[in-house]
Amino acid sequence: MECNNTDVLVAQADKIDNLDFRPIAIRATNVIKKYKVGKQIIRAIDDVSVDIHEGEFVALVGPSGSGKSTLLHLLGGLDKPTSGEIVVGGKNVSSMNDRQLSKFRNQTIGFVFQSFYLQPFLTLRRNIEVASMPQRMRQAERKLRIESLARQVGLYDRLSHRPNELSGGQIQRAAIARALLNRPAIILADEPTGNLDEATAWDVIEILKEIAHKEKKCVIVVTHSKELASEADMIIRLGSDLRDNPITK
Repeated sequence: MECNNTDVLVAQADKIDNLDFRPIAIRATNVIKKYKVGKQIIRAIDDVSVDIHEGEFVALVGPSGSGKSTLLHLLGGLDKPTSGEIVVGGKNVSSMNDRQLSKFRNQTIGFVFQSFYLQPFLTLRRNIEVASMPQRMRQAERKLRIESLARQVGLYDRLSHRPNELSGGQIQRAAIARALLNRPAIILADEPTGNLDEATAWDVIEILKEIAHKEKKCVIVVTHSKELASEADMIIRLGSDLRDNPITK
């Protein structure tokens, strides 16, 4: 793990055996992202370099406006850096065109957002199923996969329910199941606990951490919570110095 111009704290690294020998899932090198607002140039991401391995549970933290979501979107191919290189699963996503990026995201990355984005008039089963459409998964395989994921996140008995019949925690767990449907190697979660109470937030973090460690997926979570971030194997902090404001278990 390396990081330039970004404060990094490695927490509980002793829980991951031989991390340095695991394949690198994501490598960002000298990544800069600039936006033009009127006549002003805003540097949202300033020369970030970091390696993240398979099976690593990573927290991305920092004050509002520090570029957390911007960096997550760059790593997930939702946006392109102004300069620098991002390699995900051995492929340089920063050089892909829009069509290539769309295909790559569908095959490689699962997204979990704070706002859930479940369709209100569809059952939970159908909401999860929607994610399989770009992959053209066979019906029998899709059915088994959905039911397996529903059991994994504790929602098997809720598959026939609609979002308005579920709690906020259940809806977020459904969003995680949907993100996992196509067996992505990487899960990117932007404030997945932002709308949840503390107990439910911990449940969601435990599910994501288990996915990283047991399924050897790279899971990156944006969070404002120091307590939740302390559960991560690595903490990437943007916008301030960890020595002045450390995050500890």
